[in-house]
Amino acid sequence: MADIIAIFDIIGAGCFLLAAFVAGSNYARTKDLSLVWAIFTAALFISFIWAAMVSAQWLGIYPEIMAQMQTPVLASSVTAYAIAAFMSLAKKYLFVS
Repeated sequence: MADIIAIFDIIGAGCFLLAAFVAGSNYARTKDLSLVWAIFTAALFISFIWAAMVSAQWLGIYPEIMAQMQTPVLASSVTAYAIAAFMSLAKKYLFVS
């Protein structure tokens, strides 16, 4: 059972990495919201690290250390997502340049 969960976590980590690549290409193509895309790319990369840590824990690779490090990594990715969302809304509704 743990192997199936680890496989799904590895697939999720790969999807986070692919999404970070797409967000990075959007960063290179847009001028208006380039900072938002840069922060979103960083958040996706941090999410990739978190998913890789979860899969490593399920595979038994330093499970105690991975369990302790997951919460701060997840909190930093959620914070980066919140900053990117706030900046995109501020750009749209408050006309912040």
